[in-house]
Amino acid sequence: MRLRPTALVAAAALALVPALAGASAAPASAADAACEPLSSGQVDPDGTPRAVAAIAPAGNLVTGYCVTSTSGAASYVELAAPVTWVVIRATPGQGIAQYSYGWAPTDTSEVVEPGQFPTTTEPGPAIDPTPAPALEPWSWDWQYAAPTCDALTVAYPANIEDHLPGGALDVNIRFNSNLGRDTFNYHNNDNTHPYRGTTSFVYAQHPRYPASGLRWFTVEWSSVHGTNYEWRGAVNCVVNADGSAQTVDVPQAVTTISGFNASTVKVKKGKKVGADTVVLGETDLAGVYLQRRNGGVWRTIGAVATDDGTARVTFPKEKRPGTYAYRLIAPETEFVSGAVSDVMKVKVVKPKKKKHHQHR
Repeated sequence: MRLRPTALVAAAALALVPALAGASAAPASAADAACEPLSSGQVDPDGTPRAVAAIAPAGNLVTGYCVTSTSGAASYVELAAPVTWVVIRATPGQGIAQYSYGWAPTDTSEVVEPGQFPTTTEPGPAIDPTPAPALEPWSWDWQYAAPTCDALTVAYPANIEDHLPGGALDVNIRFNSNLGRDTFNYHNNDNTHPYRGTTSFVYAQHPRYPASGLRWFTVEWSSVHGTNYEWRGAVNCVVNADGSAQTVDVPQAVTTISGFNASTVKVKKGKKVGADTVVLGETDLAGVYLQRRNGGVWRTIGAVATDDGTARVTFPKEKRPGTYAYRLIAPETEFVSGAVSDVMKVKVVKPKKKKHHQHR
């Protein structure tokens, strides 16, 4: 999905306060409900989106962010390296109640695009990343969250340096794309500042991230120094690039709807089709809707309740004989591709009249 930097920066500027450049921002604790303003000021988004795109003003790079999920806990995330834009995501299953992000100036004599490192940067607001709780008893098999279409974000346990002097360094992420398979390695050369707290490894930060020609990719595997756990799976993403430097091409997660009954079902007038359970993937907060086709036009009947990646679809009573069709639709958003299910055909028939037998 293509987003215009100017529109998003302007939205953040509505709550703009003086940047904290040259001073450390005292971050809120995990129990606090509000983010510190950082460079953008505190931003209260419309509704409770699951994700927003934070884009640095011209001549600057994003260094990190704070996000308050609807649960009320503020979390600070440091970027492994600064970049022109980053996607801020809420805790899985929640929406964003408030966010802010920090940026630092870069050399304005050159254009810095995602995937390139700037030649010079000035220190921006200090962001103290929020760690995961201390792991007691300690285990070298601690797990981190699955990657998304824009980054792998790792919440390191608060006591990792007690067991790993010097902290964690290397992170590897494997991609398969229309341009081939590659592995991105992230390594902080400054051993005095290892990865710690909650650190986000944004794919567009990496110099091997394709500058052009990327249409789709799948995140297949990741390895994080400090744990024996390795994530393996398939996060499928699409990139609708328009080639314009005035827009940001945010990868979209591929939405899936599986298990919807695509057969032809016969039902009597006045009855309803039996409920159906489907499996959903990457539907965002836009919801899933049941549609009915009548007279060649698809009409939305209503929203379908979802729960942890599944949905139980119920159908209305059929009032008239005829042949109808049903489908599910998940709308496209800035961060998900959207999807339409297969079609179920419903043949509504009149109930057979009961025969009356004459008694002799």
